[in-house]
Amino acid sequence: LPFSAWYPYDTKISPLYEITYLYQIIGIWFLTVGAVNMDTLIAALMMYIATQCDILCDDLKNLHHDFDRKLINCVKHHREIVAPLSSASVSHLIYVTAITSQIFLYSWYGNEVEIKVRIMQTNFVN
Repeated sequence: LPFSAWYPYDTKISPLYEITYLYQIIGIWFLTVGAVNMDTLIAALMMYIATQCDILCDDLKNLHHDFDRKLINCVKHHREIVAPLSSASVSHLIYVTAITSQIFLYSWYGNEVEIKVRIMQTNFVN
């Protein structure tokens, strides 16, 4: 099997082996597609927000004529861009927190491994 796992049946017999193999391949494919889609969605949301900020900056630069109406529209536009209690913001915050913790864990334990390797090298050289 591609991934070791415990199943409540014997995976070495013929029809169960193929079914389990197919199950693992389809499962990892779904996980991969889901992760890629989440990453793509977050990147698309970031680009959307960046574009909206560019549009808002352009509108602010062109406030020369009909100042009051355009300023009110800019304020409304700004409020629509930054909605901290929306479901998209909460989802984005959770996703960024998960990514940050993954990076932190990788960096922390990677650093620990590097320290152990240096200690081993020092002990064996001396």
